[in-house]
Amino acid sequence: LQNIDETLKTGKTLSLENIQINNNYANIFISPVIKTPNNIPQIIGTVILIEDKTANKLIEQSEKKFIAIASHELRTPLTGIKGYLSLIKKLHYANIKDEKLKKIINDLDASCARLINIVNDFLDKSKLEQGKINFHPEESDLIYIINTSIKETESIATEKKLFINFDTPLENAKVFGDAERIKQIVINLISNAIKYTQSGGKISISLV
Repeated sequence: LQNIDETLKTGKTLSLENIQINNNYANIFISPVIKTPNNIPQIIGTVILIEDKTANKLIEQSEKKFIAIASHELRTPLTGIKGYLSLIKKLHYANIKDEKLKKIINDLDASCARLINIVNDFLDKSKLEQGKINFHPEESDLIYIINTSIKETESIATEKKLFINFDTPLENAKVFGDAERIKQIVINLISNAIKYTQSGGKISISLV
């Protein structure tokens, strides 16, 4: 009623979005009805349009729950696999004579790390939408972040016979920000470059 009174006084259309009514959700639009006798505008009432958004809201909530649950369920076994691979590399890697087997272990380790990053991206998206994501800003070395990001995506590039070149005249590049989030961005950029670069091509990264 207060919004109707405001529309009658101001002549402006009001838009109220995602209004919860019991277990339902709606968008409500209140517009003035204007009559112009003798070319003088007069507000004689309002029109109220109610758009039912319940189905859309339920789908949105289901998607968020699915992403959160699926991400957690995926991350647990992936973290276990990553841990076992790290243990193999720590205890037995030096004793392995077969170079192909060593490469397989390294590729598995890198692939597992990428999958964990993808799952973390899903979790971050879910947290970001809910306003629950946390950032940990600190001084970080951007050159180190780029080099480790290249190392983690190297096996995918090798599969496509791509060469990644990182060139910088800087000896160090200190930045203030969340190192893990910055790394996620760099890995995403490199992954996109790998995806859209034809086999046998070259990917250049510059930092100036």
